Amino acid sequence: MKGSRTINGFDIHEISDVIETITKSPKRAKAKVRAIYEWEVSAKKSGFTEDSFFANLDNSFSSHPCVILNKNEWVIPIKLLLESLTKSMTTTMLIHSAARGIEIMALTISVAAETDIRGFMQLDDAIRSGFKEVKIEMIIKGNLSETQKNQLIQYAIEAPIYDVLSNNVTLNTSTH
Repeated sequence: MKGSRTINGFDIHEISDVIETITKSPKRAKAKVRAIYEWEVSAKKSGFTEDSFFANLDNSFSSHPCVILNKNEWVIPIKLLLESLTKSMTTTMLIHSAARGIEIMALTISVAAETDIRGFMQLDDAIRSGFKEVKIEMIIKGNLSETQKNQLIQYAIEAPIYDVLSNNVTLNTSTH
């Protein structure tokens, strides 16, 4: 076994092994990330359901993260982005519906996306380091008409994080 050498908290040999593996077998570079946010009025509860799928070097998908790139730390910011999206959509929908007298009993927003580690590792310029698509599913419970449900969906897609992700935003980067 190779000796361990870390830089910035990451094992250099582990990074090399991941690069070698995903270069030989690109299917192993896929990672699915999903965030589910659930809100219920009666239970007065809300929160995230842990439900992520990470790429394993044995080319399977598992709900238990394999230990690649320092326990999948590379995917944590991606998952936080999806969690922020679900929470932003939920909050926006609840505020707008309350302001209009529309009562929601329960709401679940699930977002899912797939990424490719080769883009993140800059191994292929044709592959983005982020997502090509984010899929959003909503389950809205309450005594609602279809028109009201469609109205609620329109409120949700006006959420600030949804807006940032779906529109071009100028990012100004500098170093000091």
